Amino acid sequence: MADDNNDRETTLEIELDGARKKHLLWAVVGVALGIAVALYMGSSYIGWVIGAFVFFGGVKAGWAFGKTLLHPPGTIVLDEDAIVLPEGISTGASAKLLPNEVRNAYVLRRALPWSQSGPLLVVETRRGTFEFPREWFAGDGDQRRVAAALNRRLGRIP
Repeated sequence: MADDNNDRETTLEIELDGARKKHLLWAVVGVALGIAVALYMGSSYIGWVIGAFVFFGGVKAGWAFGKTLLHPPGTIVLDEDAIVLPEGISTGASAKLLPNEVRNAYVLRRALPWSQSGPLLVVETRRGTFEFPREWFAGDGDQRRVAAALNRRLGRIP
């Protein structure tokens, strides 16, 4: 029984959230609004340009919605033997790392570009940097739990 309890403490699995409905909503609104702007403001060149930008923004959101149908969002798994980090949301690809390949794990709250919302979980490894924005997590504390678990393994937190 003590081994089962110990296994629960050393394994952490956090499933990411794909935001399928948000992508579908923006796809429908973007495509419809892009077509409407192009038709009603189409007498001028600027109307076609603005309509095209809005339309292609909707197509991009539709592509993101399609990816959520093709692949699950992904799961961050921290185990004794391996660490599995998704390479993106709903990409179907993930990197399996050894625990000694992780260099740093931290949560950025304010030092972010204006186009990216915080907080942002950053995991630096020998294979590269993995970034996980807040929108990819279902709960508010999931990013901090992953960072704390990785820093415990690195010996930075007792």
